[in-house]
Amino acid sequence: MLCEVISKYFNNLDSYLNDEKSPRDYGSGQLLYQSEINFINAIYNNPESNAMELSKKLNITRGAVTQYGNKLEEKGIVSRYLKEGNKKEKYYKLTDLGYKVVSGYIQYHKNANKEICNYLSSLTPEEISIITEFLDRISDLPVTKCNFDSGKCYFDNELLKEVI
Repeated sequence: MLCEVISKYFNNLDSYLNDEKSPRDYGSGQLLYQSEINFINAIYNNPESNAMELSKKLNITRGAVTQYGNKLEEKGIVSRYLKEGNKKEKYYKLTDLGYKVVSGYIQYHKNANKEICNYLSSLTPEEISIITEFLDRISDLPVTKCNFDSGKCYFDNELLKEVI
């Protein structure tokens, strides 16, 4: 039973991480990767940013900013422009489709958060305390995956003792 809980935790974590790698449509009719959404959100949260500012905010190279800009411009989600008096630096802004993507992204997470909040609000304070303590403990310890087979826990092909 103990190993089942830890395995479920890691399976859910793996599922979340794999889901983050999968592209998703947030209302634009196009699949977008999380890195593209991060770029779009950076423009949304920092309007009139140039490539240098976006590279600092996203901790990516200016070349990567250009690549994301090119890709998302082709998809009609962002546009680049020059400011009057500055013919050198390119600035980024969202198109109407880009704002639709941001709105879809916010709604997607709002719905997920609402669902988990509804579930958590149905729990007793004691159940919430147990979940919180478990999450605190597992984040403080170097716990790794274990396998559960025939009522026994296995870690690195070794049988775990009954008390973990």
